[in-house]
Amino acid sequence: MVAAIIGGTKNDNPFQVRRYRARRRLNNNTEARITSSFRLCSLMKLLVLLIAALSVQQTLRFAGGHGASTGPNQIATSPSVQLELEKPLRAKYPAFKKIFKAKTAVQRESTQRSRQEFQHVQDKLRPCHLEGDCLPLSPSSDPIFVRNVIPQNRFLCGQLIPGNGIFVFRRFPKACSRNTRSHVFSPGPPTLSGGNEMPPIDLFWNVNSLRLDKDDELETVSFPCSIPCRTNRKAVGIVSTVSVKDTPWEILSTMEGEAYFSQAKIKPDAYQNDQFYATTSFKSEIPMPYFSWSEYKINNPPVDFDTSIKGALFLANNCNSISDRESLIEELLQTSLRIDALSGCFHNSQPPPGVDLSNSTQVQQQYLFYLAFENQKTEDYVTEKLWGSLRAGTLPVYFGAPNIRDHVPPKSVIFVDDFHTSRDLADYLILLTKDKSLYESYHTWRYADLDESFMKKYDFTKVHSTCRMCKFSYAMKHGFRFDYRSQEVQQPRFPRKTCRNKLGLVGYPFKEYWLSGTGASTSAVHVESRENTKTCMLNNDNRVLTIARGAAYRFVYDQDGVTDFVINGMGNRTDLELRIETEISSDSLVHINTQEHWLQDASTRLTILASKEVRVSVRKKGMVQLPVQPPIRIRVIVEDVDHFHKGAWKYHSYFGEVMVQDFFFPLEAYKIVGS
Repeated sequence: MVAAIIGGTKNDNPFQVRRYRARRRLNNNTEARITSSFRLCSLMKLLVLLIAALSVQQTLRFAGGHGASTGPNQIATSPSVQLELEKPLRAKYPAFKKIFKAKTAVQRESTQRSRQEFQHVQDKLRPCHLEGDCLPLSPSSDPIFVRNVIPQNRFLCGQLIPGNGIFVFRRFPKACSRNTRSHVFSPGPPTLSGGNEMPPIDLFWNVNSLRLDKDDELETVSFPCSIPCRTNRKAVGIVSTVSVKDTPWEILSTMEGEAYFSQAKIKPDAYQNDQFYATTSFKSEIPMPYFSWSEYKINNPPVDFDTSIKGALFLANNCNSISDRESLIEELLQTSLRIDALSGCFHNSQPPPGVDLSNSTQVQQQYLFYLAFENQKTEDYVTEKLWGSLRAGTLPVYFGAPNIRDHVPPKSVIFVDDFHTSRDLADYLILLTKDKSLYESYHTWRYADLDESFMKKYDFTKVHSTCRMCKFSYAMKHGFRFDYRSQEVQQPRFPRKTCRNKLGLVGYPFKEYWLSGTGASTSAVHVESRENTKTCMLNNDNRVLTIARGAAYRFVYDQDGVTDFVINGMGNRTDLELRIETEISSDSLVHINTQEHWLQDASTRLTILASKEVRVSVRKKGMVQLPVQPPIRIRVIVEDVDHFHKGAWKYHSYFGEVMVQDFFFPLEAYKIVGS
């Protein structure tokens, strides 16, 4: 039996029905059928439960302890201790995903020492509470063992508690008190740009080719970016896998097309397996087109009509392309259009005198046309063949990406697909060689400001793709919005902060009300705060709310950008209700299980977590209400709905999933007695 992960009341069972890996929501009808089957017989009950567990693939049951209730520090305890650290915790909890750690030798040695010390004193452990008998620590007091059962690192009193690891406190920092909260990412709401207080995003290219037991293989260097970003950037290949440290994410990175490299093909549901893309496709999370503003100044002056060769240039060395451009070239060579093939394929001429063939721009500037024929016909796969010819000032004749019109300024390119036959194409090009005005009409765009839609489409290329990978990862980790068009981190619809009004009630990102009574017959109860200021800066003086003249005390915290309520009672009052009012335009409540509930519209999701079973109801659009019987912990997560990934609105976001794990699997604390 696992040591109590949720300390507190006997109802603090974290999941009645819980899923992470499968990420499927529970069908309420299935749950009802299971409940009904309990009334038949013991054999039928076991059979139905077994079928439900196999079909839903998400049932995880954990034993909750019967110790004292957890308080503000969210530290769990247990009357028994599970001493099986030699077995990976993820094997015991298969729902916890394996994440990339990249530990140094010092970190690995520290982890091993902590495990050995734990095993040495395992018979002397007893549970304690950081808000109670764990503190204060003095030179004569017992050390405190703190255990983290989830893969994510967490922090307590400024000290990193490694994921699936332990840490022994022999003396707590002065800043550590009974009001100190553990956190995963930040002690308060995260900042939009990171800053020095936020850990950097670490990117590792091709981990499988690294010696992870060698510290020099794990070294990262700072990468220029508006958020903290670091990378090893060592083993970069044609197709690379980029691992994001302390996450399960892998980003497939390549500028090759999917016709030759099938792994570059975007799988719409890959995100469910923590797989993301940085390819030439604009369906990638991080598009990496060949075009960039730093490399291609495409609105240079055009070539001189009068002095340029009245024909077309063709350069290619892959003579067996998937697009079969070779057949098109062969057909054009049968016409009277002049085509000079100066490279490996169809080589039939030499560069003009004084022209360096290795300088493609100089070569292209000698001709009226350049045959920009791609080796594959893949959407968004637009290579230097097009961009280089636009930069050179010649007129590209394009064959390749079916959606090429989405990528170029109007009337800047001749499209092969506009012509029924290759002879029709050749005849039109010959016409252009004889009509200066018609030819130059394809270059008028060069003398005006670039088309606004083109500017917006490629504006993000001003930022390096490595930095954009860091921005994407930062937004995903901290629950910010990532604008996939601009490739920028943005505040969600409701920015990540918790604000209180003058009464001491939460007023943002939702409104908090306290009522007494049940059902429709509820009325407001008296609330009182030590401060009467409206602020978004929570502290020990303004986080406490006295409810119903001392019937309950509510503490509010905002670590990691969520809103946590810890409600303790001074009596046996059972008629208190918490009302949460939002701007969410929905009255449809999704019960993930009896301790997790979603209220969601097209843009925003409100998640309510409770440390014990509660019955949450909807009063009207955007308003939910739940009975509160202290002691209880409640977490409220407000986040944007992901519309970029197909079907993502049905699943936890990464941020939401981590916050759920953090809530239901808090740090465990034990005293090491007699050390």
